[in-house]
Amino acid sequence: MIEHRPQIPKVKDVFPVVNGIFAHIHYQFNDLITDADLDDIFVANLGLKSISPIVGHVLDGKRELSDADLTRLARMILGKYKFKWDKDMAVMAAEYDPLHNYLDEYQEHRDEVRDEDRLETKNLTTGDSESGTSSNTRTDNLSESNIYSDSSSGSSTGHNDRYGLNSSTASGVTADGETNSSQSGGTSTRGNTGTQSNSGTTSNTRTITETGTDKHGLNADNDYDKEGYHRGNIGNISTQKLIKEELELWRWNIIDEVIGDVKEFCTLPLYIQ
Repeated sequence: MIEHRPQIPKVKDVFPVVNGIFAHIHYQFNDLITDADLDDIFVANLGLKSISPIVGHVLDGKRELSDADLTRLARMILGKYKFKWDKDMAVMAAEYDPLHNYLDEYQEHRDEVRDEDRLETKNLTTGDSESGTSSNTRTDNLSESNIYSDSSSGSSTGHNDRYGLNSSTASGVTADGETNSSQSGGTSTRGNTGTQSNSGTTSNTRTITETGTDKHGLNADNDYDKEGYHRGNIGNISTQKLIKEELELWRWNIIDEVIGDVKEFCTLPLYIQ
């Protein structure tokens, strides 16, 4: 008697192409490929492979995986592979010089905050003092002399003529004459003699006093950033080998890696008829 074992469903029978498993995983691998593209690749290339036991368990006898079943499987796949995919994506995004195998980067950050209050009390006294003595003596010796004279003289003569009757000849001429002369003179002298003396002392004194309080405040916030790197080739690997390893690295494909991980989770390792 021949025992017929139940046939294991194939990927193309239970996974939908539209809104399939990658649409539910919804992990952004790059900007050039979409979830729909990955679902097409998965079903087209792996459609004849038998589903894995975990997919059969979630399928639970149904003919096709429902939206809830796909969401459940996607959550499991992300829980298992997301950390690995994140690391793979970080490697793909890394910027480096493939011909230098030594890189030492350093970064320094210093944040300095200084808050200072200073109180200063000022008590200043200044004084000016000025004194002087003055002495002034003046001697006067003044004399004035006047000499004067006054002289005057004069004379006068008079006639007393007498005429006879019908006569034009005077007779008995009498002449009276008078002469006056006077003279006066003298000298006057006036003198002024004396001494004037002025003396004294002057003194000026001034005092200025300043009292007060000065308050000085300082609030400074300084940010200091410094970064740099050292790079080169440590010399134990040739440049040709570095180039070869770089080419081998880029032959590795992140999409093939992701498809392989989902294949590992959702299918059996062997094709079973």
